[in-house]
Amino acid sequence: MTASRPAPPRRRARSGRYPSADRPFFLLAALYAALAVPVWVLVRLGAMPVPGDAASHGHDMVAGFVIAVVAGFLFTRLSRPALALAIALWLAGRIAPFLSLPPPVVAVVGLAFPLALFVLAGMPFLRAARSAHNAVFAPVIAGFVVAEAAFHLVPANGALAGLGVAALLVFAMGGRVIPAATAGAMRAKGGLLSARVQPRVEWAGVAALGLSAALDLIGAAPAVAGLAAALGGLAALVRLARWRTLDVLGDPALWGLHLGYLWLGAGLVAKGAAQAGVPDLPLAGTLHALAAGGIGTVTFAMMARTALQRRHRPIVFPPWLTGCLVLVSLAAALRLAALASGLYVPALGLAAALWSTAFLGLAAFLLTRNR
Repeated sequence: MTASRPAPPRRRARSGRYPSADRPFFLLAALYAALAVPVWVLVRLGAMPVPGDAASHGHDMVAGFVIAVVAGFLFTRLSRPALALAIALWLAGRIAPFLSLPPPVVAVVGLAFPLALFVLAGMPFLRAARSAHNAVFAPVIAGFVVAEAAFHLVPANGALAGLGVAALLVFAMGGRVIPAATAGAMRAKGGLLSARVQPRVEWAGVAALGLSAALDLIGAAPAVAGLAAALGGLAALVRLARWRTLDVLGDPALWGLHLGYLWLGAGLVAKGAAQAGVPDLPLAGTLHALAAGGIGTVTFAMMARTALQRRHRPIVFPPWLTGCLVLVSLAAALRLAALASGLYVPALGLAAALWSTAFLGLAAFLLTRNR
């Protein structure tokens, strides 16, 4: 069995009518990730005269990178004109902040693509979902719209809430893809994965992460937001512990997902501890564990897997792509080391170089598999 995604609405499809949205959006996401991080490092070190701060960087990675991955994964019933419009809206949102436009115009342009994502992907889930198990994706996708709007009003709150929404989406979507793919691999070898869904743990995690993102959005009760994030992280770790990671260590296309989910859970727990005021635990470091380690690793593996699956090819990573996957986690670890050591500049630069190399490698892989 290959990895599955949440069931979309069933529509009558005509052969060739719907282009593969993962082709352009996954490629755009990989290239954007490869470019945005080293550019931010240069800005952070004062080597580029581009205005920006930590909130802008966090927002750009969610609004540019994460949402493009989500679009490539969920846009499966778009006509060619609709897909072209979606790509244009995404590009406009990335370019608008650099055009000296009035802030309200930048905000409207920035909101256009998240709104399109909600209308074209979120609403169909809401209409077609026969249970809350899939209906949860509609409000989560709507959360990107709310976080984008908040960013243009209170940047720090909007950026942190956007990351929280992204973490919630990876928590929920990973809970579908990872156990389904793992169960299929184990069944092929005569094994069985009994704890696939874990509904109580899943709903506890969804509720906790939703509360954490909502509190981050309004900038209220950071200790409570941190406790909720930590509970969500523990839920992720509990789920992962029952997915029998040791049985898939021979398959990078699977253990990459497990590794990313481990980063996700650990990053959420660490974020919660930092927000709760644990001494000597900087919030910036925990956010990079969550974003670069957790979301970055899961989305990397998921994009590569989905590209192969939708081309009806065996889900097998070549050794060099596995190396790129490892580089994502190494980049996240180096980013944490930069905060904990006196080697901030070289560690930051090396982390950006490894991250960029990894996603350029993924872009090359996607280009070859898209032919």
